[in-house]
Amino acid sequence: MSTHIHIDRQAELATFEELVVGSCNENILLIQAPPGRGKTWLVTEYQKLARQRGLPCAVVDLRWSETGVSDVMATLGEEWGWEHFEGFRASVAGAGRAAVQVDLRGILQIGRPQIQVVLAAESEHERRERRRLLTDALMADVRGWLSHPTRRAVLIVDTYNPAGTPKTVGPELQEWLEAVLLPHARRTPGLVMVVAGQQIPTASAAWENCCRRLELGPLSNPDDWMEFVQRLGAQVSREIVAAYCHSCQGEPLTIATHLSMLRTFGGGG
Repeated sequence: MSTHIHIDRQAELATFEELVVGSCNENILLIQAPPGRGKTWLVTEYQKLARQRGLPCAVVDLRWSETGVSDVMATLGEEWGWEHFEGFRASVAGAGRAAVQVDLRGILQIGRPQIQVVLAAESEHERRERRRLLTDALMADVRGWLSHPTRRAVLIVDTYNPAGTPKTVGPELQEWLEAVLLPHARRTPGLVMVVAGQQIPTASAAWENCCRRLELGPLSNPDDWMEFVQRLGAQVSREIVAAYCHSCQGEPLTIATHLSMLRTFGGGG
């Protein structure tokens, strides 16, 4: 959905605000919607809100099939600063020397390739153990960094589409995120984690009590679209907007496309 589309998602924005200011007990937000409902627009607005508050915000987009656990880990270091991850860097270096006999010490040497090397192993059991080991070290560093009562950070995972959906998240990444990362997020005060996709992680007792769930519904109220129409500069009456909302069954991307065409072809009131 274009970032120029401005529609009424005030309730969803308010929910995110509650999480980032710490005025509720939850710190995990799961957003589910079919394509075209505005998930990416919404998480983009979340990024803006986080940065307006001066909060570090790391974003991982899983739409690329090659995205793996190492990419998520590396993104946190790159976005939040490797200097906050001393324990994690030491774990990567130690595991790297043991696994491939190369020296991975030093802040400048720790990155996606090195993490990927450490996480690689012949057996699934060993790969799973290495993921847990590095995640424990990574999140221990995050908890230490966020231990100050007023310090907060945001992690957004977009396009979380598990098996059976387009742009599918691989089973290894799905298992790690649901069974390892989300439980760590629950135990990390000051961290707000958002996961948005066509599906959302299956409920788990390990993190469910710290979780909010949002399902983005259609936007059929024409009043929600009038600011968008004004931004377009189109001379379109509320009645026409209402007709499009009805005919498009409230699907935001479809409505926005039709209203944009009215501007292009001079549709009006």
